[in-house]
Amino acid sequence: MLWRAGLQACALLACSLLQSCTALREPKLAEGPVRDVEIKFSRTPCFGACPVYSIAIAGNGAVSYLGEGHVAVKGPASGRLSPDQVRRLLKALDEARFFSLQNEYTHIQITDAPGTVIEVISKARSKKVIHNQGDLSAPPALERLEDAIDEIVGSQKWVK
Repeated sequence: MLWRAGLQACALLACSLLQSCTALREPKLAEGPVRDVEIKFSRTPCFGACPVYSIAIAGNGAVSYLGEGHVAVKGPASGRLSPDQVRRLLKALDEARFFSLQNEYTHIQITDAPGTVIEVISKARSKKVIHNQGDLSAPPALERLEDAIDEIVGSQKWVK
């Protein structure tokens, strides 16, 4: 009988812990107001002909591009994303668990690799992730996110 009371107490404690963890769930970017979010993305040089450029995306869909080297468009350019594209971009950040990533993946295991920098700035929180693509410890979700940013923004129109 005493063990049953102890078991019930443990079950009650486990349920309350699960509820508190759910309540503390990190808010998703795609669920919040998009106008308050800014995303900065850049690709850094390698020793070869890697494209070097940066892109800034505002929550209202405004895109600013700056091509620096080994790109089709050098200098500034601009574009615009639809509200759906902005939401897709925020969803890609959420799927990659961006705010749970390490701040740096810079332990170089392969030399002469380019890098990326992703920075997300919002009223609630901000984070920057630096990724040298020669660091093999970086999670595959980070590389998928980098590619998704390029795909959603359509940066190839300026890069290739």
